Amino acid sequence: MFSNILNPIINFGKSVFEFLTDPKNRSVVLLGIIVAMGIFLAFKNAKINELETDKAIMENNIFALQDTLRVTRDDLGNVTAERGAFQATIGDLREMNEYLADKIDSLENDVSTITVTDIEVQRDTVFTSDTEWVYTAEEYFKLNWNFSDSGSWGSRIIEGYNTFTVDSDSTITPIETVLTQDSFNMVLTTGFRRTPEGKFFTYATTDFPNVNIRNVQGAVLDPTMFNIPRIQEERERRRKWGIGLQVGYGALQHRVI
Repeated sequence: MFSNILNPIINFGKSVFEFLTDPKNRSVVLLGIIVAMGIFLAFKNAKINELETDKAIMENNIFALQDTLRVTRDDLGNVTAERGAFQATIGDLREMNEYLADKIDSLENDVSTITVTDIEVQRDTVFTSDTEWVYTAEEYFKLNWNFSDSGSWGSRIIEGYNTFTVDSDSTITPIETVLTQDSFNMVLTTGFRRTPEGKFFTYATTDFPNVNIRNVQGAVLDPTMFNIPRIQEERERRRKWGIGLQVGYGALQHRVI
């Protein structure tokens, strides 16, 4: 019974050996070897590229974990804050920055990138001469006032009123101060930038007066965006120069790149 299984294998091996050693099949054999080596080299290069990409992404994320916020302000008052950004899927991001992962979970739709910015606004003392005295039916005075300002940076609007009474001896007794509107419109620009080495940075910038960007952090979540320019250039160099193999027999010559 064992021989019934072994004999077909031995016969097949003999047939393959005879085919490979037959001089008439030498060109076919050489071509087969070249194709096999080409497939092997292509697989090897693809694996190397994959490992290099994983290494670069890991280095980027380690940098993002260790990086601190950098804030600059130019002579025009524009403030810019920047910090290293993560390159990770949502599962990997949760292990590195649970705060960002929770923010993503709170969103209704899938996102490719996320930036979270913490901003503090501190405005100078506001003075306004736009006031209006009113004597009300309740026999107290009402002082309406408002302030507005706008520019390329955005806008600010404050409105409200004070009520008080004035006694016969000119004593002023305040009743209440009411703020009916306090709003501002800020132009805030956020995004990502990428260095030639492949590191991602997230940034936020605004020219709104007296703004303090206390923190900015972000992540790129789409693996198709994990584009490492340095590795891309290395791949292009390899493709351009190639890994050459020349095998000759008579007039037959093949080159695999």
